[in-house]
Amino acid sequence: MLRDGERVELHDVDFLTTKTSEDAKPQVSQDFYFLAKDKTFGSMITQTFSETVSNVRMVWGSLVMLVQGRISLNEMSGPIGIASAITTVASESMAASGFGSAVMSIVYVMMIISVNLGVVNMLPFPALDGGRFLMLLIEAIFKKRVPAKAERIINAAGLILLLGLSVLIAVKDIIQLF
Repeated sequence: MLRDGERVELHDVDFLTTKTSEDAKPQVSQDFYFLAKDKTFGSMITQTFSETVSNVRMVWGSLVMLVQGRISLNEMSGPIGIASAITTVASESMAASGFGSAVMSIVYVMMIISVNLGVVNMLPFPALDGGRFLMLLIEAIFKKRVPAKAERIINAAGLILLLGLSVLIAVKDIIQLF
C-alpha cells in the first residue's frame, strides 16, 4: 500500500482475495455491504425525518443553482412534465420490480413534490405564503401595518409573474412531449 508516496506493508490484516486461475496472482476484492436496520416505529420516524430533511436540502440546492444560472429553465417542469415523469418512473419500476415497486416509486416522487411545493411556497415572494410572512415580519419590525393598497399591488404583481412562469413552463413541457 502507498501512503504519502511511501510503500507501507500492512501486517495482520486479512483481505478478501480471489484468483482468476490456479497459477494467477491473488487479487484483492473490494466490496461494500449494507447492514439492515430493525424496522421499529422510532427508526421509521427517524428515517422519514432524515429523508425529508435531505429532500429539503436538495430543493434549496436546486433553487440556489437556478438563481446562479447553473440550472436553466429547460430543466424545470410543471404539472405536465411531472405527470410525464411519474408515468415514466412507474412504468420502469413496474417492468423492473413489479407493482409494489411502482407504487413505492410513485409515493417517493409524491413526497419529493410535496417537499418541493412546501419549500417554494415559503419563499419570500409576493402571492406566496412566504411573501405574506415577510409582510407580517415587516409590520412587526416597523410596528405599523403595510397599506392594503400597496399589499394588493405587490401581491398582484407577484401573482402575474408566477402565472407567467407557469404558462412558460407548461408550454415548454408540451413542446418536450412532442
